[in-house]
Amino acid sequence: MKSRLNRSKKLIAAFAVAGLLAGCAGGADTEPSNTETDSNSGGELKPITVMMQWGIDGPEGLVLADLIAEYEAQTGNTVELTVVSGDGLDIKRTYEAAVLAGEEPDIVLTNLFASTVDWVSDGATVAVDSYVDEWGLSSVIREGALGVWDSPDGIRGFPYAGLQWPIFFNMKALGEVGIDTIPTTTDALIDASTKLRAAGYQPLAVGGNDWSGTKLFLQMVETYLDAEESKQLMAEGGFCANPKAMDGINLIRDLVSNGVFADNTEGLGYENMVALYHEEQAAMMYSGQWSFAGVPESLAKETEFGGFPLASGAAWSKPTAYNSENGVGINISQNGAANIDAVEPFVKLMFDKKWLSRFAVEASIIPVVEPDSVDPSGANDLFVQAVVDLPTRVDYIPMPDDHVPGDVINALPAAVSLAFTPGSSADKICSAVDDVYSSAG
Repeated sequence: MKSRLNRSKKLIAAFAVAGLLAGCAGGADTEPSNTETDSNSGGELKPITVMMQWGIDGPEGLVLADLIAEYEAQTGNTVELTVVSGDGLDIKRTYEAAVLAGEEPDIVLTNLFASTVDWVSDGATVAVDSYVDEWGLSSVIREGALGVWDSPDGIRGFPYAGLQWPIFFNMKALGEVGIDTIPTTTDALIDASTKLRAAGYQPLAVGGNDWSGTKLFLQMVETYLDAEESKQLMAEGGFCANPKAMDGINLIRDLVSNGVFADNTEGLGYENMVALYHEEQAAMMYSGQWSFAGVPESLAKETEFGGFPLASGAAWSKPTAYNSENGVGINISQNGAANIDAVEPFVKLMFDKKWLSRFAVEASIIPVVEPDSVDPSGANDLFVQAVVDLPTRVDYIPMPDDHVPGDVINALPAAVSLAFTPGSSADKICSAVDDVYSSAG
């Protein structure tokens, strides 16, 4: 896609999660800025087009609908919204196809993942450095988040949502088989899985044939690697030649053979995983904060978060988990840059305290902003648990999205599904993964 995307090269510490709840409520409220006078200067605004990966009827989509209504009331302008559902890669493919056709939306709301990292350098979106400063957002967005979204060609977009990615444990199901604490070792995980299966439950649900399984595969491979070793392996590949990576793959094989993962995990997708957990057929699930709001209320009360249990000889001192500042952000296309007077008030509204707080409380989004920019009053219990309790229970390890090349991570699920397939050898698994790296290179 270089020919179209290169049409222009130039035209941005994790959210302090405990601080969000401990220090935000006392922050001063701010009124939405008068965006019409800020950027329109009396001229007529051109309608803006927005593409998002949030579901229109999901908690994020419902909040955004209200925000759009306020934007339209404030500015007299209209918003044309396109929703691309799917596994997170679909919106990227859809947007890139629109770029090639010269019909891309002004704004695309998606995460910094896979091909997104190259959009500014390829000319698919514009760097937003100057907008961050001119629109007064450098004092709102956390500096660490801006750093994650930075690139040699400029800041890729406005960071908006952070990630917390724990293991969900249904403590009611575990209690039924005599387990009253979260498994923190792989031996305890195997024991729990055996007992859960005997009681009619599936153990740990994960989408072994899509991006969620890829993330968990890499997380388990990182078990015996320190942070720098993990980053190098994910960036360059070479799994078969790395003894510690092979230890991780053999760990996965051991867990598969001991029935830790739900039946037919190698063929499951993310939506299957969620259904298994929500319907209380599986007692554990591997998912992130984007799914908190969708957990049935009765199940949420029984859910406790932890990291992936430690294996003997692990490089980490606690169960592991991912967090990041590369969740959904606000990307501006070249069409958007040409329509910047209409885009500016929309972006400013997204970062207004009222809307940051609504996204946090109603949609369990963890905004990557300064603590006094959000009022978390009324947030659900899972959100509170994720931002207060989880960080004390886990070691956060390098996030694949920050290190695995985009074309590699797009192609990994098929290879990774082998790891969840009973009978696959460690050599076959590592070769399949290394072949993805070689093909991408």
